[in-house]
Amino acid sequence: MAATFRLHRVLVALAALTAASTALVACGSGGGSAGGGGQSTIVIGNEADLTGNATVGVPGNYGVKFAVQQINAHGGIDGHQLDLKTEDSAGSAAGGAAAVRRLVEADGAQAIVATASSDAMVPAVPAAQSRSVPFVVSAGSDPVLVAPANTFVFMSPAVPVNIDVQEYLKFLAAHHFTNVALVATTAAFASAAVQDFKSGAPAAGVRLATVQTFGATDTDFSAQVKAVQDSHADAMFVIGDFTGNVMKAALNAGVKLPTLYDASATDPLLIKSIGAGSEGLISFQTQAKQLLDANTGAMATWKADFTKAFPNPPAGVPSQFSLQGYQTTFILAEAIKKALAKGGDVTGSSIRDAMQTISGFELGVTDFPYAAPIGYPVTFSARDHAGNATVTPVQVKNGVFVPIPESAGGQ
Repeated sequence: MAATFRLHRVLVALAALTAASTALVACGSGGGSAGGGGQSTIVIGNEADLTGNATVGVPGNYGVKFAVQQINAHGGIDGHQLDLKTEDSAGSAAGGAAAVRRLVEADGAQAIVATASSDAMVPAVPAAQSRSVPFVVSAGSDPVLVAPANTFVFMSPAVPVNIDVQEYLKFLAAHHFTNVALVATTAAFASAAVQDFKSGAPAAGVRLATVQTFGATDTDFSAQVKAVQDSHADAMFVIGDFTGNVMKAALNAGVKLPTLYDASATDPLLIKSIGAGSEGLISFQTQAKQLLDANTGAMATWKADFTKAFPNPPAGVPSQFSLQGYQTTFILAEAIKKALAKGGDVTGSSIRDAMQTISGFELGVTDFPYAAPIGYPVTFSARDHAGNATVTPVQVKNGVFVPIPESAGGQ
């Protein structure tokens, strides 16, 4: 009888311990849904190219971390702290798909911010879509990402490349660049841009004098530069060359054409890499109202706050991809806040539904007043999951990018 009584006491104690552990997990950093009224943690994921394409992924990840740090320091989202889980997509299709599966299945992410290349994101979408997990793209611009079938995928501040190309062609025609040499990386977003150039150029009155491609790891661009020179183009348009290797090769070969770069490369890193030869280079700004080389206004505040948060970041951090990761995280936070306001559990579907109601959201203006207001207005709908369509021409003047007045241009 005494042994039976002792066994009963042990079982009761174990049951109490199990219940307490379950309660702690429910209020802690696990996945699943978050209750609308409690103080539970909401898990968000970051698919980031920490290797393979670290130029995009590492700075982007720092932008996400900075946003999460600020949100949690200011009480979270209606009392809910964010628990950030990061997985390396390694800049590849297989790596992207595996990273998103880990975020969803092992880490319990209720939504994902993607700071990776389109090559690593497009194959990753099914893993999020099939599990009803919102997947918010910060930098990738392949329009396939926001195809109608991808009902849980959103994009901002990146602009779909088909919209980018429309603006590029308008600019080229308006500034009388009508015989253009196109040089593009073989990355997915750039391949999509090339096809859009080919299909849209005739209507814009622009002829493609030659179309040249290069690989992400190429170091010799002499063949492409020779083809550009032989094409007798009146301008060169480069896509996906973050460090200016194509323009440097052209300058070294004595080819001095007016040169334009796509929005993916619009960063002070491009100017620094090319050096004095970058003066007059034209590019396009989609990432933020100001670029990182601005030392006034909201960008000055953002840079100062970032330095306080990360006094010794890796080389190349912050970059334009940090700005994008930062903004995308706050866009997701706005959707989570809207979902919480409706009551009940916060799920992937409720976040998706809330995201589709975001209209005219301006970081630091319409919400989250402690954040630097660096972003363009963002609007989504059930039919349009691309939140930003602002493409601003800029030109290097005295070593920094400055907006090009509508009536000006050229090199």
